[in-house]
Amino acid sequence: MLVYGKTMPERAKKSKLTDRFVHTIKWNGGTTYYWDALLPAFGLRVGKKRKTFTIIRGKTRERISIGLYPAINLQEARKRAKALLGTPTHLGGSTPFLDALEQFIELHVSRLKSFAGMERILRKHFSFKKSVHSVTRQDVQLVLDDLSETPSEANHAFKYIRTFFLWCIRRGILEYSPITAMGLPYKEKSRDKLLTPEELVKIWKAATDHPFGTIVRLAILTGQRRGEIQYIELEGDIAVIPSGFTKNGREHRFPVGTLAKELLAHNLTFNGWSKSKARLDKDCGVKGWVLHDLRRAWVSTQASLGTPPHIISALVNHVTEGLTPIQRIYNRHHYLEEMRNAVLLYENHIRDMIKTTHA
Repeated sequence: MLVYGKTMPERAKKSKLTDRFVHTIKWNGGTTYYWDALLPAFGLRVGKKRKTFTIIRGKTRERISIGLYPAINLQEARKRAKALLGTPTHLGGSTPFLDALEQFIELHVSRLKSFAGMERILRKHFSFKKSVHSVTRQDVQLVLDDLSETPSEANHAFKYIRTFFLWCIRRGILEYSPITAMGLPYKEKSRDKLLTPEELVKIWKAATDHPFGTIVRLAILTGQRRGEIQYIELEGDIAVIPSGFTKNGREHRFPVGTLAKELLAHNLTFNGWSKSKARLDKDCGVKGWVLHDLRRAWVSTQASLGTPPHIISALVNHVTEGLTPIQRIYNRHHYLEEMRNAVLLYENHIRDMIKTTHA
């Protein structure tokens, strides 16, 4: 594994994966892959802080992360792996909803730039234990009603499940979509809110609980997406978000400062965004903001500090159009010192702002 010119120790072993093995196996330096003796191309990646179920797919031997342990167990991971490694062209019959969804993610979603976010929302919110033919408009509406406190998430969930049903029609699995008559749950509006320094300090000081508050502070410090922060692994002063958990499907590596490293020493596995966000709103007193505003504030602040746009883009994993994959990797290596300087400058700025800003 190449990390900005340094080769990290990486090993591969073949083992019979069992619940006990997955639970007890420990990190022993570097990164080790334990490939399942019962299901070829399926294995467990053991890093310093994370255990990740993984598959190898296709002639390119592409590694794809399919879930973190213990967020999913071995049985669920092996089921996902079997679905992803197989490529049936027609499901037909009385197809279980979850089987159809697995094939949709494999054959359609995995090819999209934004596949990680789409996969996360589909898996998190749609888990009907029935035939795909039996799913009704009321079933979907109940899911959307549960997301009333997060309108943006509800809108995304609706768009993605609508795309899924249309895919089922094209594949001959369904004759019609059960949600044809449904529209977008909430009116979409562009966001132009930019958090002030005073508001950022209020949010920082109120974000004291763990792991939610830790994730919020890391969002302020790094500008990364909330859904990606909890999957970060540290390699020295380099933070790594595996490809399976980034919005654009590309592994993201970026340097972090001392304060961020201290926060990343904690386990960040987390669910329950809505309730925790509501509690933070009450504690900090800042109105009308969403977690993604922290990313927007980070980009704006970096720009105000004089950080060049291409360094900002590299740090937040924005894809530079027109570059080949090799050129993108080269640029990340080439700009490493500039990225470190930008991170150090920003972290010092945040420290000073917390000390001096009245909030």
